[in-house]
Formats: sequence, C-alpha cells, structure tokens
Amino acid sequence: MPYVTQEAPAEMFMRHNGVGIYHTYKYDDMATNPPRDYWFVTDPYQGEDDSFDVRELPGYDAPVGSAHLRRYLQDFLASLIESGVITADGVKEVTR
Repeated sequence: MPYVTQEAPAEMFMRHNGVGIYHTYKYDDMATNPPRDYWFVTDPYQGEDDSFDVRELPGYDAPVGSAHLRRYLQDFLASLIESGVITADGVKEVTR
C-alpha cells in the first residue's frame, strides 16, 4: 500500500517574549509518537538532532513525577528566555 511522508512543523509547547518553544518527537515522527516530555527546539522545523534536554539546563529542579510538570517547565523555560539562556536561535552554551 502506498503512503506519504510529509514534513510538518512541530506543535508549540509555549511562547514567551517572542521566543517559541516546540515539541520534539521520537524519530521525528509526530504521526505515530507522542511529544517528548523533556526535549524541545526553538524552531518548529528542527528535529530531534537539534533539540535540547531541559533537564540539562542550569537551575532545573523539577520534582520527579510532578503532577504539575507542564506548568513547571513553562515557568522554568520562561525564566531562561528572560535571562537570555534561550533565544529564538536556540540555547546558548552554558556552564553548569
């Protein structure tokens, strides 16, 4: 049976001060995989290889199994955008 593979922009996770944060998907396949919980990109057409793991950014300290993980991540990422660690061009190199 024939099938079509089509490039599509990732779903937005959040926007803050003009910087968009977008989901990534395992194998870059959003048709069959849910959005990843901790890996994001700042360009909706970037994929898994360009993503950053929010848990590796300075100051990350979410409780394991938090029922409010989405809200924590949004607040945490907003603070990194405000401090200039995350820009529309991606994550600046940081030293932990």
